[in-house]
Amino acid sequence: MSLTVGRRGIFEVRAERRSRPSRVATALTTALVVAWLQLPATLFWCCAAASTVNGTLFKAVGPPPFVHPAWADVSGNVTSVGRVDVCALNACEAYVRMRDDLANAVRPINDKLRGDGEGGGRGGVAGDRGALLEARLQRLDRRLRSVEQPVWTITSGVSRWKRCNHGPCKCRTETHSVSCWRKDFEEIPPGQTLPYDVSAIDLSTNSIVSLHKDTFKGLTNLTELDLTDNDIDFVPTAIFNTLENLTKLRFHRNRLIEVPLLFKRNTKIQILDMSMNHIKQLPETLFQSTKNLVLLHLYGNKIEVFPKSIFKDLSLLEDLDLSANSLLEISSDIFRGVSSLKRLKLQENQLQQLPLGVFDDVEYLEVLSLRNNRISFIRPGLFNNMRRLVYLDLTENWINLLNGNEFTDLVALNELHLGQNYLEFIPERTFKNLASLEKLYLFSNNIQQLDVNSFYGLKNLSSLFLNNNVLKVIGDKLFEPLMNLRKLHIDSNKFQFLPNDCFDHLPKLESLKLSKNPWHCDCTILYLARWLRANRQKVWDSNPTCRGPRDLGGKPVEDMTFEDLCDGQWASMVKLTPRVPIR
Repeated sequence: MSLTVGRRGIFEVRAERRSRPSRVATALTTALVVAWLQLPATLFWCCAAASTVNGTLFKAVGPPPFVHPAWADVSGNVTSVGRVDVCALNACEAYVRMRDDLANAVRPINDKLRGDGEGGGRGGVAGDRGALLEARLQRLDRRLRSVEQPVWTITSGVSRWKRCNHGPCKCRTETHSVSCWRKDFEEIPPGQTLPYDVSAIDLSTNSIVSLHKDTFKGLTNLTELDLTDNDIDFVPTAIFNTLENLTKLRFHRNRLIEVPLLFKRNTKIQILDMSMNHIKQLPETLFQSTKNLVLLHLYGNKIEVFPKSIFKDLSLLEDLDLSANSLLEISSDIFRGVSSLKRLKLQENQLQQLPLGVFDDVEYLEVLSLRNNRISFIRPGLFNNMRRLVYLDLTENWINLLNGNEFTDLVALNELHLGQNYLEFIPERTFKNLASLEKLYLFSNNIQQLDVNSFYGLKNLSSLFLNNNVLKVIGDKLFEPLMNLRKLHIDSNKFQFLPNDCFDHLPKLESLKLSKNPWHCDCTILYLARWLRANRQKVWDSNPTCRGPRDLGGKPVEDMTFEDLCDGQWASMVKLTPRVPIR
C-alpha cells in the first residue's frame, strides 16, 4: 500500500497484492492510519481558505495548493479565471468523507486482528478484511476521481453558439441544446465551450466515470439533463445545486451505489430516472424538495427496503416504478401522501405479502403491477378504494387460493392477470363486480375445476386464457355469461371431450385454441367435431387431433363423422354413449 500525490495534489492510494493475507491486512491498516493522520494537515490550507467568504484568511495564509481551471468572465470571452480554490469546489467535502471513511475502515480491521490473536480462524477473517478494505478504498477512489475531473468552459458572448460547435459536441441554436451523445467520452470534454443559456444537455451513451462538483455550475437555464448509459459511480452532493430550473434528469443505466441528498434546490424537477444502477438504499429526505415530481423511476437497483416516509411529499407524482429491486417488504405507510399516483410498478421483487392499508391513499391508481413476487395470498380489503384501477398484474406469484371477494371493489378493472400461480379452483362469483373486465389471464395454474358461476358477471369479457392447466371437465353453461367473448384459449389441459352446446353461448367468438389436449374420439366428442367443421376459420392453432382410441389416434378431430365415432354403439336421441370398439 502506498500513498502518493496525484497530478493535482490529491492523494492516490495504491494497493499491492502480497502472497500472505495477514501481511496485506497489516500493510493496509498501517497505510490507512498514516493517511488518516496526515489528511488534516495536508488539506488544512484548502479548507481554511474556503471557510472565509471575503478572502481575509485566504490572503493571510497565501493561495491554496490546489488549482482548477474556471469557466469564463461575464463579458463572454472564453478564458480562464486564473487559479480557483478547489476547496470551494470539492476538497473540503472530500476531506471530511475521506477522514470518516478511513477511520471507519481502520477500526473494524483492528477489531478483527485482535480476534485473530485470541485464536480465531485466519482464512475467513482475512477474506472479510480484504473485502472490507477493498470496498472502502473503492469509495475513496471514487471521491478522489470526482475532485480531479475537468469542467466545461462557459461563455455568454454573442458568438457563443458558433463557438460551441467548434468542440466535439453538436450544438443547436434553435433548440438551445447540446448533444454529446455517443462520443466515447470518459470525462467531461474540457475543450467544449458551453453557452450560458443552454437548456438541454445530452451526455448519454458515453463512458464517463465521474463528475466534478462544479460540472454544471452556472447553467441556470438548464431544464433537461441526460446522463443515461455511462459508468458514473459517484455524484458529489452539490452537483445540481445551481440547476434551479431543471425539470428532467435521466441517470438511467449507470453504476451509482449510494445517493447523497442531491436535489435540495431542484424544486422544479418533474421527471427523474435513476433506474438500472446499483443503489442499495436511499436517504429518507431525498425527495423532500422535489414536490413537483410527476415521474420517478428507480427500477433495476438493489434496494431491499424504502424508508416509510420517503415519498410523503410527492403529492403530484403520477408514475412510480420500483420494480426489479430486492424488496422483501413494504410499509403500510409507504405510499401515504402520494395521492395523485396513477401507475405503480412493483414487479420482480421478493415481496411475500402486502400490508392492509398500503393502497388506501392511491385512489386514482390506474395501473398496478405486482408480477413476479412471492405473494401467496391476497388480504381481504387490500384493493378497497381502488375504483379507478384498470390494470392489475399478479402473474408469477405463489397465490394458491381465492376466497371470491378479493376483487369486489375493482369496478373499473379492464385487465386482470392471474397466470403462473398455484390456483386450483376459481370460486363462484369471484368476478361478479367486474363488468368492465375485458381480458382475464388464468393460464399456467393448477386449475382442476371451474364452478358453473366462476365467470358470472363478466358480460364484457373479450379474452379468456385458461391454457396450461389441468382441466378435465367443464359445465355446458360455463361460458354462458360471456356473450362478448372473442378469444378463448383452453389448449394444454386434460380435456378428453367438451360438453354439448358449450360454444353455442359464444356468438362473437373469433379465435379458439384447443391443441395439446388428450381428445378421446368416441361419441362424446361428436359435438366438437361438428362444431370444428362448421367453424374452421375460428380455430387459431393447428387442428386438435385424437389421442385415442387406438385406431383413431393422430387423426384430426374435425374429420371424425358419426360413423367414425359411434359405429357399433347404441346412440340415444338424448345422450350419446362412448364407443366400444368391436374386435
